[in-house]
Amino acid sequence: MMEKCRIFVTNIAGWTLTVMTSKRWLSGIGAAVLLMMLAQNATAVVIATGGNATNDISGYRFHFFTNSATASNFVVTTGGNVEVLVVAGGGGGGCAYGGGGGGGGLIYSNIYPVSVGTISVTVGAGGAGAPAQSSANVGSSGSNSVFSTLTAVGGGGGAGYLPANGPGAAGGSGGGGTYGGVGGAPTSGQGSTGGTACASANYGGGGGGGAGAAGGNGTTSA
Repeated sequence: MMEKCRIFVTNIAGWTLTVMTSKRWLSGIGAAVLLMMLAQNATAVVIATGGNATNDISGYRFHFFTNSATASNFVVTTGGNVEVLVVAGGGGGGCAYGGGGGGGGLIYSNIYPVSVGTISVTVGAGGAGAPAQSSANVGSSGSNSVFSTLTAVGGGGGAGYLPANGPGAAGGSGGGGTYGGVGGAPTSGQGSTGGTACASANYGGGGGGGAGAAGGNGTTSA
């Protein structure tokens, strides 16, 4: 009996992904985009090419996409259902009592059909941190990651000291606020709200939101 395929699309440089399957645990290190297809007797249910590297490990086929500078293609020659995880680039942090950047948006589908043809894959880059003590103290938002029709929204940039009481930017997960400002809003179903900054004493910035929880609020503690 054939088993369905699984595809994981992420954008986390230097990360460790642990994947649980019905047969074993498998960890992948440092991939920006990972596509995994569950195979039966070394013959993948979904057969495709693409990515910076392709590895067959114990009956599983992995396609790695790590280049955020250009779009890549996933070329399907035998279609079927796959399991997909897409994660966008995180936002950059703010400057001077600045908030943390929000995590990249996350989309998960346990059944996603792919047909014979070419699927565009885009790896979203992380946003740049704010320049030091300038008029633009807000971190840049991350870029979107895309697999076919699934678009994970880049994380919101963290707010900076200017403007005062600045909110974090909205995104996949929202960036943290600064100087009493609120955290940025998340994209529905993809992440969490950024934290609110402290408005007194030390003016701690709010933390960026993440896939599993909202960003922490700033405190007066040094």
